[in-house]
Amino acid sequence: MTARRTSATWPSSSSAQYARLNVLTISPAHVLLAIDMQSRRQLSFWDSLILVGAKAAGARLLLSEDQAHGRVYDGVRVENPFVIHGPATAK
Repeated sequence: MTARRTSATWPSSSSAQYARLNVLTISPAHVLLAIDMQSRRQLSFWDSLILVGAKAAGARLLLSEDQAHGRVYDGVRVENPFVIHGPATAK
């Protein structure tokens, strides 16, 4: 059996774009803020940490199908990308 060769264009242009993204490192301060948000907003710790991280990264919008659509948490608005806006077409 021969080894499979990868394309000569690897990494692809999309993976090269991902490599240029800013990555937020979660600090102990972020964890403490998430614990505070968890108790204030009655959210899970992990949802709180995601929101804290989004705010720390400067995001004003968080796309999530798991959190409350339309809610704003400490300046970060949550929107479900699968919510259909406008009149419903199904009967």
